[in-house]
Amino acid sequence: MVLRSFRDNVLLKTSTGRRLVEEYYRIAPPIVEEIERSGRSTEILMAMWPRIQNVVMLLKEARYHSALAQYQTMVELTRNEIEC
Repeated sequence: MVLRSFRDNVLLKTSTGRRLVEEYYRIAPPIVEEIERSGRSTEILMAMWPRIQNVVMLLKEARYHSALAQYQTMVELTRNEIEC
């Protein structure tokens, strides 16, 4: 619910936020497919989990800019991890 609320109530209200949401829906499926094909999905997802928890914590504290920066870092690290 926290992530959905951030998307709906913060990101979708700005043009920059809408672009980030569009980018997410464009890049997420190939990243997920690559994670599934990697044979290391558990390892990769376990590495992502603390990052996701950190983003959620920052959102709950209304630290939106920090949460967004952490999210972008997480996406980049995940892309590098799976070489997507």
